[in-house]
Amino acid sequence: MFGADGQAYLSKALNLESAWFGSVASDLNERDLSGYAGQTRVSWKTENYRVFLYQQSISDEFRSEAGFLTRHGFHRLMAKTDLYFNADHPWAREVSPGLWADYYLDETGRVVDEILAANTFWRFGERLFMFSKYERYGERLEDGDWLGGGDVFSFW
Repeated sequence: MFGADGQAYLSKALNLESAWFGSVASDLNERDLSGYAGQTRVSWKTENYRVFLYQQSISDEFRSEAGFLTRHGFHRLMAKTDLYFNADHPWAREVSPGLWADYYLDETGRVVDEILAANTFWRFGERLFMFSKYERYGERLEDGDWLGGGDVFSFW
């Protein structure tokens, strides 16, 4: 396995992070495998908002003895935005709503999973906070049909 990673602050608000790896291995049938894995994230953050784009890819033949990968042969594309509101009021010192879309594509570029979501973070006083999240899942079945509507609401 071999790879490289890095991070660059291109301006006060703009940040770029990337890590890419390659692997050469054999499977249990002694078939030669060579694959790649990587991710790149670009974010723009100010006092009032943050926008980030995230891309991740793991080829079907990538293998790593250094960690457990639950999924191979996909590309992930995610876009997220968050707003930031700050105040001196003790019951709403910080409020941060966010929206995102997260898509998983197979190696042919077909969308196989999607997540559309929203969240909100509230900070009350110095030590009390609330985070809630709503996610709507969709999944492409083996026959090509689309199974949508998996809704999850979490709160902590």
